[in-house]
Amino acid sequence: MESQDKIWVVTTESFETRAPGDRLVVETELRVEQLSGSINLFLGQLDSVLRDTPKQVGKFQLTEFELYAEVSTDGTLKVLGTGIGVGAMGGLKFKFCRTSSLSE
Repeated sequence: MESQDKIWVVTTESFETRAPGDRLVVETELRVEQLSGSINLFLGQLDSVLRDTPKQVGKFQLTEFELYAEVSTDGTLKVLGTGIGVGAMGGLKFKFCRTSSLSE
């Protein structure tokens, strides 16, 4: 596999130790095609989630939607939920902004 055909992903995994919360750093090579497919699937799923979001909530206009996702060692994307220290972790940031043509 040529270097343009693969990308390195660094993740962490839990492992049994005396200290709860210890994580093992794991480096994995993924095929670019595999990661691209996972991102496209993830974005398609987000399209289903965002399609019917209201333009306005009360007196506030909803103009942006931002979320973070992590990449697992097999290339799967997962939304990072509450309690995860996004600033301390890597991952992908997706920021969606409404445009006037799409919000009509």
